[in-house]
Amino acid sequence: CRPTLPHLALAAGVAVATFAVAYAYVGLINPTRAPFGAETEVLPAILVFTVLPALIEEWMYRGVLWNALRPIAGRSITIVSTAVLFAFLHGLNGGFILELPHRFVMGLLLGWLRARTGSLWPCVLAHFLHNAAATLV
Repeated sequence: CRPTLPHLALAAGVAVATFAVAYAYVGLINPTRAPFGAETEVLPAILVFTVLPALIEEWMYRGVLWNALRPIAGRSITIVSTAVLFAFLHGLNGGFILELPHRFVMGLLLGWLRARTGSLWPCVLAHFLHNAAATLV
């Protein structure tokens, strides 16, 4: 399904919402630390932290996993299941329990976006914008 301009606008809105939740949550659990990592080289960071994860993770969760679950599960179960796995697999990098809530919210919103638009590309765009904002901050 080809994304339309309204779909891309929804993607931008989801990116803003997920970034706001993540930024606020990380600020609450550790107010003395910048919410997202140390300063890095800009160009490699853009590729490694924004483009690749958006493409690979959205293909995996809202693409492959979505297409496997959707025929056997309802829309809500598919959204929640992909969000749970999205959150848990992000927690494998060491921040596990602390990362679950805001990653789960992001997974829910990206799942909603996938269901609403019928396309993977708005999810990729929202994920990319979220990661780009986190990288730049």
